Amino acid sequence: MRSTRCPQCDLLYMGDDLPDGQCPGCAAPWPKELRTAITVPDESPTDLGDSRTAAAPSHQQTPKRGFTGIAFLIGAVLGGALMFAFAESAVDIPQTEAYQQLAASNTAADEHLAKVEARLKEVSEQLGPAVEEAKSASAQLLKEQADNEALKSRVLELEQANFAMRLATARSFAREWLILGPLPDESLEADILASPAPRDGIAVGEKQWKSFTSEEDRINLHALLESRGKGVCYCVCWAYSDIDREVQLSVGSDDALYIWVNGRQVLANPTNRSASPDQDKVDALLNAGWNQILCRVDNLGEGDWALFFEFRNRDARPLKIFSTSLAPPELVAKQQSN
Repeated sequence: MRSTRCPQCDLLYMGDDLPDGQCPGCAAPWPKELRTAITVPDESPTDLGDSRTAAAPSHQQTPKRGFTGIAFLIGAVLGGALMFAFAESAVDIPQTEAYQQLAASNTAADEHLAKVEARLKEVSEQLGPAVEEAKSASAQLLKEQADNEALKSRVLELEQANFAMRLATARSFAREWLILGPLPDESLEADILASPAPRDGIAVGEKQWKSFTSEEDRINLHALLESRGKGVCYCVCWAYSDIDREVQLSVGSDDALYIWVNGRQVLANPTNRSASPDQDKVDALLNAGWNQILCRVDNLGEGDWALFFEFRNRDARPLKIFSTSLAPPELVAKQQSN
């Protein structure tokens, strides 16, 4: 018996005769050199009377051999698969120290992960009510903030309406002032002008701004400050002008007097005198809208302490200008937003 290997599918065929002139595995024709090597059985009859009978076996062997090759191939494949499966299942991985450590690490990691997941679930269940409470508190805070903003807006509207009503009561003399004092002989005007708009009750050192409205043109400072001794006081008001205009300030004081309009000094008179109207006249510019007026009045001796302040036209006629000790709502809102 000889073995023949198919050059196409590498099938190894065991037998002296090649079946059907082609490979039983891939049905490719056998190469010519292999076909010429095929051993053909002697078909000459041994008996002239049995020639048909002698030729019959040779004719019937070809399909039988082809079926045998296919069966052999299938058996070989199935056997190899069974051997591979058995060998794979039978492999015993060596239980080395490194392998055991890796297995232990994997087990520990799985246990730790399970603990973490359980803790996360527990924390989530505990935080649930707290989260809902925080959401409720946040919603309440937002509502309170909205109510507060609405209240601020309403207060601003009322203040603006109050200013509009008081504009009709404008007079030439300024009678409403914020007053700070008595103070030692020190200069605070730079700090006052650089600070936010003063308001009633705001402290500066040991003193507070006080709102004062006089029933007469004379501002009686010694009665408000309860002092006739030497000292300094500051007076602030805001004057409203509908247009840019040049005005004359007609003033009087007991004693020294210094004046700033919108931060610009327009008068410095370190005099020692009794107060009366029209003692000093200075020109000033009022802008359209609100204008800050700052006066410093020094009492240089033991006596009265007073101020007269009047707005006039350039031709010296009294000019009705609305003035107030209340900071303009627009200015206060702007400062609060900053």
